[in-house]
Amino acid sequence: MKKRILSTLLTLCMLFCLVPTGVFAEGETATGSAAIQLGTDALSKNVNTATAPTVYFGQDHENNPGAWRVIGYDGNGVAAAAGKTTLLAANNMGLSKFGASNAYADSELKEAIDALAAKLTTEENAAVKKRTLESGSYDRANTDCVAGSAVSNAVFWPLSTAEAYAVNQDLRVVDSEHPKWASNFWWLRSPGAKDLDVASVDGYGNIDRDGIDISNIWGVRPAFNLNSSSVLFASAAVGGKPDGGLQPVSPNYTGNEWKLTLYDSKRNDFSRTTWEVSASTKGGTVEISYTDAKTGANEYISALIFDDVGNVIYYGRSNASLTEKDGTAQLTIPAGFAEGTYTLKVFNEQYNGDRKTDLASGFADVTLTVEKRVDEQFTLAPGGRYYFDLSAMNIPGTANGGNS
Repeated sequence: MKKRILSTLLTLCMLFCLVPTGVFAEGETATGSAAIQLGTDALSKNVNTATAPTVYFGQDHENNPGAWRVIGYDGNGVAAAAGKTTLLAANNMGLSKFGASNAYADSELKEAIDALAAKLTTEENAAVKKRTLESGSYDRANTDCVAGSAVSNAVFWPLSTAEAYAVNQDLRVVDSEHPKWASNFWWLRSPGAKDLDVASVDGYGNIDRDGIDISNIWGVRPAFNLNSSSVLFASAAVGGKPDGGLQPVSPNYTGNEWKLTLYDSKRNDFSRTTWEVSASTKGGTVEISYTDAKTGANEYISALIFDDVGNVIYYGRSNASLTEKDGTAQLTIPAGFAEGTYTLKVFNEQYNGDRKTDLASGFADVTLTVEKRVDEQFTLAPGGRYYFDLSAMNIPGTANGGNS
């Protein structure tokens, strides 16, 4: 009987101590890398210079991802204010006459700019700080107004003469290879010196403050203010969020093209119900249970890991998109993590691809423990019975000589 008991205990030990349960599986070493910076820090470098960051946001007149250059940040630069980032279209987004008069409120230019703003998603629109364009009259280089009535609650807007003078001339040029093309000129919102004239910028980046006739067909080049508090983080516009579970975030990314991940208040009910997970130093897959997530082909459970000074060092998405509002998602942990305890910042993310704005919930903490694990020496089927010769192990005690 003692021999049978020993055999059963050994069988249980081998099953529970050495055979994976299915929650943790061997993973491959990550080969990609992410490029991510928290908040809007990535947008604060080289503001209003020839190398100012490019941000993709919304759509242009041809329904391509809209490209914008950073000309103001957190109170510095053009049309800037604390907590705001000012962006100017990288190129003209269509062509238009100014209108029937030099008043902006009922102009064709405003219609074209409002049509671009209408392409924003609800969440992108909510991240834009709306603006009032004050009414006024021509004041040479200092003109900072619109003719006619003021315009309130503007999402996108054309620069004024004064604002255009504050923009780096390299950024004012639309196409340096074709500066004489009329399609590379663009309208400002300010009135010119004559009643039917409006200020504009030519293909060389020079400002015509006295204005040009409203019947000309010039470029539509809007600007807008982004609420910095709406941005959870920025990632490289192309390949900044690779597939394949957690990936290291490269500290050496030198590009200046970014896309944004915005906080989405409609995801406030998202919650994780898993508080702790563990994995081997050789990698594996962990399961994270959640409730009230958005579902769809581009919806995921995602995670970030920060270092001790708040920099993002890992990013990853669940191995499959979410099909259930409440469920369990798997996340691959790559090989190479040092033993220790890490904090996963878990969130529900809508990932839309390169150069397109993503949406996310707030972060929820999950503790990740990484530890060395004993390699399996046998391939055993659960439920089987196995016998082992322990005679060479010098186990103290009296040998059981019984037959049962």
